[in-house]
Amino acid sequence: MADVLIVEDTGLQAALIKGFLSGTHSVVGTAGTAARAVELTVETAPDAVVMDLRLAEGNGIESTREIKSTRPEPAVIVSTVTVDQETRRAVFEAGASRYLTKPYPKEDLLTAIEESLG
Repeated sequence: MADVLIVEDTGLQAALIKGFLSGTHSVVGTAGTAARAVELTVETAPDAVVMDLRLAEGNGIESTREIKSTRPEPAVIVSTVTVDQETRRAVFEAGASRYLTKPYPKEDLLTAIEESLG
């Protein structure tokens, strides 16, 4: 069971992800902004972060970069509706472990977390 931080500025999507993780992983927090994501990563030391790419304040690429420079341990799984190669490259250059295209099934998220944690 991994400790997971959810970074999602849409309440419905955050609740969906939390439901996906129920019973298999522990949700240690939910952040709606890039700045709060970094704060909660430091406070909660999650094993994995499920990061939305587009946030109301900031973005998932910059947040991932900051998280990885502050606390490199957690796996970061970025999720977004954006599927272009330039965005994918930027996500991985920032330090993300996986990239999921929304909408994705529960199994894809669980597999991404498990594979990222090794």
